[in-house]
Amino acid sequence: PVTLAAHWTADGENVDLDTGSRTVGREAVERVFDRLFTVDDAARIDFEIEAVRPIRDDVAVVDGISRLALTERQPARSRFSAVLVRHDDRWLIETVREAAAPADPTLRDRLTPLAWLRGSWEDISDGLTVSMQCDWADDGCFLIRQHLITEDPQHPGAAERTAAGIPALLPTAAFEPPAELPVKRRTITEFIGWDENRGEIRSWLFCSDGRTAEFSWLRTGTGWLLEQDA
Repeated sequence: PVTLAAHWTADGENVDLDTGSRTVGREAVERVFDRLFTVDDAARIDFEIEAVRPIRDDVAVVDGISRLALTERQPARSRFSAVLVRHDDRWLIETVREAAAPADPTLRDRLTPLAWLRGSWEDISDGLTVSMQCDWADDGCFLIRQHLITEDPQHPGAAERTAAGIPALLPTAAFEPPAELPVKRRTITEFIGWDENRGEIRSWLFCSDGRTAEFSWLRTGTGWLLEQDA
């Protein structure tokens, strides 16, 4: 506690913007840390510095994220902005303003903007039916989309199928083409997930003819654009 508090100026303060509580003075800061380590002597505080903005030669503003890890609790994250002043050859904290930071989003949180893909979708045209079925993987870390592309030279077309009450997702013997005009079906299994290395939503596709492909999902003003890897 003494070592940590020594980073504050004698009258430095810490303000919790969520509660409005203020801790003023190096001795008060030391008491806060003393209570913390009395409750949990394995407590750990980490800082992620996002920006350092010099104001003058002896004043700077530091923005970042602090992370408090306790033995029996989930880590707590706070976003802070601190004003540091230079005293001789040392930089000391004059003021800190902090507020709770949102928890890191889960993989499912990252994919929530694409949750509208869930369900069954199909496009019927003369000679071609494209069907898709999509749902969450069991662990919620991926969306799995199944594609079925059916090329049928004798396809009756959307109007006729609709009139007959036959959904394109379910092939039917009523419209089987002659043997000399076989139906061609191609299936694609697509995994949609969050790529932590790239920081973006990605698709990995595996086709029944042995081909594969990868796409990035790019958000546009009105929807999504899929960009295929070169």
